[in-house]
Amino acid sequence: MTNLSYSHFDDRAVRTMQLANYCAGKLNHDYIDTEHILLGLCLNSPSEATAILAQLEITAGQIVAELKRRVLRHGNMVMQGRRTVQPNAKRVTEHAIRVASGLDASAVHTGHLLLGILHAHGSIAFDALTLLGLRYDVVFTRVAKKQ
Repeated sequence: MTNLSYSHFDDRAVRTMQLANYCAGKLNHDYIDTEHILLGLCLNSPSEATAILAQLEITAGQIVAELKRRVLRHGNMVMQGRRTVQPNAKRVTEHAIRVASGLDASAVHTGHLLLGILHAHGSIAFDALTLLGLRYDVVFTRVAKKQ
């Protein structure tokens, strides 16, 4: 699927990354980036991340609409081998691992992935979430309470 290891991820976080891969395929993208991870989070419900988004009154529909404005479909791209993971997506997963470790979590959860996206300044998913009013500190507080 990708060139990342998910050994530190719980089942929901692994499923999110599988869904990110699926979304990239549906968009005919030969890479996985932050927008695919965010779509994976939206599709992976119920989860810690979708519960936090719901508490903050942000819907999957709003997120998808914002992403549609930013992501252009690539036509007729032929897939050969694995999808590459883009630098921003790698930073998302690396940050999620650091946050989980810092909170003494037993594994990376979907909330940690959401924090990773909110740490990927300038990425498509970061821009979409911040436009919807999501802030790192607010999400961090909610994730930390669940640990």
